[in-house]
Amino acid sequence: MGAETFVDAADPSLDAALDALLVDLPADPVAQRGRQYDLGLAWAHHPVGRGGLGFAPSTQRTIDRRLRAAGVARLTASMYVGVALAGPTLAIHGDVELCERLLRRAFTGEDAWCQLFSEPGAGSDMANLGCRAVRDGDEWVVDGQKVWTTNAHLAVSPTSRSTSRPPGSRCARSGR
Repeated sequence: MGAETFVDAADPSLDAALDALLVDLPADPVAQRGRQYDLGLAWAHHPVGRGGLGFAPSTQRTIDRRLRAAGVARLTASMYVGVALAGPTLAIHGDVELCERLLRRAFTGEDAWCQLFSEPGAGSDMANLGCRAVRDGDEWVVDGQKVWTTNAHLAVSPTSRSTSRPPGSRCARSGR
């Protein structure tokens, strides 16, 4: 990504979006979060249409404080991977179709996500991952094994930590 330009948090559109959410707040937590997403208050620093308004990332704290004070439903543990890991990744790197299909549902919790994590012989050590992702045209082919996941029993979609390094190459950061 290139240099990013963010909207000033003092912009009146932030208060307008918050007021629009809170004036007629749905009772249902999924509906609350759906409306929050639609108004660009999910990930305020992400682009319009992908749960954001293009604000500085620090603006999200202001939004979250105001929503908590108004009694808006908090995230549940089963929503964490979709909201904190998959959603932001999709918002930045996903194509239009993928974002339209998955992003809102990840934020509302309608679709739970899991994180495919530890591997035999590597545990959670990123430098020793054996699960590989290899580009094949427009797709990634993932080959490997995971032995532990977060929220797999609740999930409809996974995220995976895999390496795209050639076999035998060393991780530069770890010096291995």
